[in-house]
Amino acid sequence: MIRIFRNSRVRTPAILVSLCVLAVGVSYCGKKDSETTVEAKFSSLYANGLNGCASCHAPGKEVYTASVANLDMSSAASAYTSLVSKIDVVAKPECDSAYYVVPSSSAKSAIWAIMDNTTREAFADSTGATGCSIISGETMGIASLSTEFKTALKQWIDGGALNN
Repeated sequence: MIRIFRNSRVRTPAILVSLCVLAVGVSYCGKKDSETTVEAKFSSLYANGLNGCASCHAPGKEVYTASVANLDMSSAASAYTSLVSKIDVVAKPECDSAYYVVPSSSAKSAIWAIMDNTTREAFADSTGATGCSIISGETMGIASLSTEFKTALKQWIDGGALNN
């Protein structure tokens, strides 16, 4: 037996188990968010960024009722259904012919226009929604989304925006 503390005895296997638990805990806790891989799949996109949109875009939230009444990001299922729908505008009737996501066309997808300055500038012309202006992700407070996330989002849209 090995003495660890005064007046206590611990067997060697107990020490090894404790060290293993500690090692696993340290390796997990030391993992950085940047080490998370974002795949061009809806489930990965929702888990790694889109779920944060629910803080504003969900039933009962001010943005949900004041601007776009059908963008419900409160769950993966409602988010997917919302994103592949036509925008139900409250505050921007000039955007009534636009879609959040146009499968296979990031250039015509409002969600991509939010992320990409070049797409945002050409959005009204490319969608036929004359006068429809999209605000930037920075303005919305989503500037923290990684380049990896944005790349995966574009690939997902251009790949057909499947519910995967």
